Amino acid sequence: MRRFGLPILPLIVGVILGPRAELQGRRALQLSDGELHGLIGGWVSWTIYAVVLVVLLWPVLGRFVVRPVRERLVTR
Repeated sequence: MRRFGLPILPLIVGVILGPRAELQGRRALQLSDGELHGLIGGWVSWTIYAVVLVVLLWPVLGRFVVRPVRERLVTR
């Protein structure tokens, strides 16, 4: 990973937390009898999904929205 310039820390975190996340996902599906509505439905899950989406799209929004507006303000 160092050879290609990839960070090692996300791999370590994934190896440590991956089995726990899988176990909790299985438990959630068992509690809902295999229905995905238990994972998708509800205002709490929609709020968490929205926060995750904003965090993932933040760099893209910064590149295409904030930077052009900032450049227009500087050039004026």
